[in-house]
Amino acid sequence: MRRKRLKEGSTRQSIWFYSDMVKDDPHLNKKSDYHYTAETHMLIEDVELSCLPIPGYSTKNYRVTLTASQPNIEKLIIEAIETEYDYQDLAQSIYEFFHTCVRVIMVYGHAGYEIAYSSRDGGDFDSFEFVLIPPSAFKVRKNRFRQYVPLELANQLKLETQFINFPPDNILLFTLPDYVQPYHKTMMDALAYLGRNLYPRWALQNLYERKIPFSQSDYALSREIALAKATRIVGWNARNYNSDYKFEHYVWRRQLLFYKFLCSLRASILEKFNEGLHRVGKKMNFTAELSIEGLPTIADAELALEKLQQGDLTTFEEVLKPFG
Repeated sequence: MRRKRLKEGSTRQSIWFYSDMVKDDPHLNKKSDYHYTAETHMLIEDVELSCLPIPGYSTKNYRVTLTASQPNIEKLIIEAIETEYDYQDLAQSIYEFFHTCVRVIMVYGHAGYEIAYSSRDGGDFDSFEFVLIPPSAFKVRKNRFRQYVPLELANQLKLETQFINFPPDNILLFTLPDYVQPYHKTMMDALAYLGRNLYPRWALQNLYERKIPFSQSDYALSREIALAKATRIVGWNARNYNSDYKFEHYVWRRQLLFYKFLCSLRASILEKFNEGLHRVGKKMNFTAELSIEGLPTIADAELALEKLQQGDLTTFEEVLKPFG
C-alpha cells in the first residue's frame, strides 16, 4: 500500500512507516511473519479475496450504494479511502479499502484507522481521510489507542515522545466478528507452527538411519487433523474438499461455516465504516450511509446450515451455489 501524503491543514497524527524499515525493534508487533508460512498465507489470502469480491469479476453482480444528503459526498468518500490507484469509482475504491482492511484484520486481529480532517483555507473542515495506522505499531488498551514510533524515526522527525495518543473519537477500530476474536491468536499461532514445521527434524535424520518406525501417511493425517482443529471456528477447509477420513456432511458444514465467517466479517467492516461516516458527518454537516447489495448475508449462511442439518442439501453444488 502506498503511503498517503499529509494534506495541508490536516489533523492527522499517525505516522506511516513499513515494518521492514526498522529491524529488531522489540516494541513492534511481529505478527506480519504470519504471511511467510504456507497455511497462514493461504487463509489470509482466501479471506481477503472472498470477503468482498472484485467488482465486475464475480458471479455475484453486487452493488455498492451510497445514500447521502449531498451529491458531493461520494467524491469525498473516494478521496478519503483511495490510496493507490486513483480510482474514481465508489465500488472499486470500497473494494480496495476492504482488501487492505481484511488483510490487516486477519494478521493482527484488528485494523486501526485514524479519522483525519483537513481544511484548505483554515476554515471549516472540507475533507477527511480514513488513514491506516501502521499495524505493527498500533496499540489498543481498552478504549485507549496509541501508535508507537521507533526511536530512529522519532529522532528523524524530532518528536518529543515515541508514543502518539489518539482521541477515541478519531479512531475506527475494525475487528473480527465477536465469536472469532477469542480464538484468533491461537488459530494463527497453530497455523504458523504447522507452516514452519513441515516435517519433524528427527524424521529427516531417520530417512538415512531408519532407526525409528515412521509413517509419512499417518503424519500427514495428523497434520490435517491439527489444521482442521485450529480453524474449526472459522470453518476454513484449507482448500481441501476431499472426504478421505471424514464424512461429506462435515466438509460441507465447514464450508458453510467459512461462508458465515466471510459474511460476518463483511458486515462488521461495513457497520464500522458507516459508523465512521456518521462521526465525520456530525463534524462536516452531512449524512451518509453505504450498503452492499447482492451478496450473501449471515442469514443466508445460517439458513444453509439449517438446511444441511435437516438433510435438504444433497450435493456440494447446492452448498456452493448461493455463495459462489
